[in-house]
Amino acid sequence: MDHYLALEAEPTDSQDQLRRAYLRQARRYHPDQLTNASAAKKEQAEAKIRQINEAWDVLGDKARRLRYDQNLFEAHTEVIREEWKPFDDGDDPEYVEPVVPGRAKPPTWLTATPPIAVGVGIIMTILGAMTVMPLFVLGLITITMGAISFVFVPFAVMVMSARSEKPH
Repeated sequence: MDHYLALEAEPTDSQDQLRRAYLRQARRYHPDQLTNASAAKKEQAEAKIRQINEAWDVLGDKARRLRYDQNLFEAHTEVIREEWKPFDDGDDPEYVEPVVPGRAKPPTWLTATPPIAVGVGIIMTILGAMTVMPLFVLGLITITMGAISFVFVPFAVMVMSARSEKPH
């Protein structure tokens, strides 16, 4: 039996909210309220009020409510654990990259230029520091140009892509 359902309350409700829910349900289902009802109706009300009282016995006590909530959480976690499958062996189709008509693919040399320029610049700077000053300066210029191209190349690719998507 779910005690929160018996009180028509939520697990996030405060103790005061649970108490109000208990009193509301107790007034609603107490057999003394059903003086003119049939015997079967009174019997149903007695069974319902027993559930309500049992729920309040558990949820009205903070320590018992904490244990009850932990048991609910563990039971819910166990259900999830039983339903979870680490791998789905279903007949899902393999992922295929969607083809977008007109999308330009940047040339490899363009996308490789920035890291190559920075790498060559670093090598030239190290060699220039050991040998001649003009090679050192040229290495710094190459590193700077490579760094700038890290910004320029994506912009150029976007422009190329936009141009290729325009209808001719």
